[in-house]
Amino acid sequence: PCARANTDPEKLQSELSTTEKLPEVFRDDNYVALQDKSTWAMWTFTLPSHPAHPAVVCRRPVREGESITLDMVVNCKGESKACAQLDQDFRALNARMAQEMKAKK
Repeated sequence: PCARANTDPEKLQSELSTTEKLPEVFRDDNYVALQDKSTWAMWTFTLPSHPAHPAVVCRRPVREGESITLDMVVNCKGESKACAQLDQDFRALNARMAQEMKAKK
């Protein structure tokens, strides 16, 4: 499912929210997130106030043997420094989530 992130972020956001009617699960001044419950993909889109806009980050849990990892695809059309920061921010978020999951085991 995350391979779809390689298309135009704004067009994809419209398709997922309007055509596919994925529910919005998070919104703040910089991001809106939609969740596809059939694939567990979390689609996070930057809003115009974010320096990396337009951008989309798709994250989806994937089972690898006994462990679960997060598959992540970032498609950023904004300024390169802002895009690098966006990627770094989401990698840090993924690492925190992985630590929390390990702590709960």
